[in-house]
Amino acid sequence: MTAESWTLFTEWAKIVGALGAFGFGTYQYIRTQKWKRREFIAAQIKDFEADKQIQVVLTVLDWSDRRVAVPSKLEDKPLVVFISESLLCTSLLPHSSTCGYSPEESLIRDCFDRFLDGLDRLQTFIEAKLISIDELRPYIDSLLSG
Repeated sequence: MTAESWTLFTEWAKIVGALGAFGFGTYQYIRTQKWKRREFIAAQIKDFEADKQIQVVLTVLDWSDRRVAVPSKLEDKPLVVFISESLLCTSLLPHSSTCGYSPEESLIRDCFDRFLDGLDRLQTFIEAKLISIDELRPYIDSLLSG
């Protein structure tokens, strides 16, 4: 092998090595970003599930005619409310369809407001492309089946 061939070979080896290092670095970067997105989603869902008002909504949607400890902004401890289907329905009526809400109905409405705000927050993350629906789907499926 001549000196000129050897120089050409080493230059090509450097280029191939640099491309390989760049490709591996890109792969690692993409993998790390996916991991960070999954951590972000898991943290958001953990916060969502830990919220006491959201827990009330998930319980009420899963069970009917049940006593539930509902957090109250006015009381130091949660109030135990028997939530029947009729109470749930009257709680969720629009303002224009009722002359006001009972204290129990107001508590239930507050819980649903928090639940819907949480879902809206997740939707905002989707719209901002911080997360995707496919990444969120397993968590939502487990919420709904749990």
